[in-house]
Amino acid sequence: MAKLYELVADLQAFVEENEGLEDEQIYKDTLEGLQGEIDDKIEQWNRAIKNQEAERDALKSEYQRLYERYKAQDAQVSRMKDTLLMYLRAMGRKEGGKVLMAKIVKNGGAQPLELLCQPEELPKAFRKVKIEADNTAIRDALAAGKKLKFARLLERGEHIKVG
Repeated sequence: MAKLYELVADLQAFVEENEGLEDEQIYKDTLEGLQGEIDDKIEQWNRAIKNQEAERDALKSEYQRLYERYKAQDAQVSRMKDTLLMYLRAMGRKEGGKVLMAKIVKNGGAQPLELLCQPEELPKAFRKVKIEADNTAIRDALAAGKKLKFARLLERGEHIKVG
């Protein structure tokens, strides 16, 4: 069976080559036949898309189930480590165990910092300023007909909905 792009190319070529065809019935029958083949191929694509969507949704559900399980395991590990840390500290020990040793060690990375005031109260040398576009205001101005040199509205995209 022909590929969708081949069928569409055949249809376009037929229409271009047969404009003003003397026998309209032959033209209509051929056009209908080509369009029928294209619709059959589109139906195959639609079925394939639906199957892929179903598999994607099943994978997403499984991913969510596994992620929830991961979070539960991670929380359990954290609770166990916190409990072990508490017991080692209570005994005044830095480590424990025989073959698998548990050791109390300092965290890595940047040393923790506590701000004793609000960020806006900090001296300017210790602040960051983040500038962002107000997309809503820009979009509203353009929609109201205002001409802006720095922005323009684009056409909305399109997508296929099967079903």
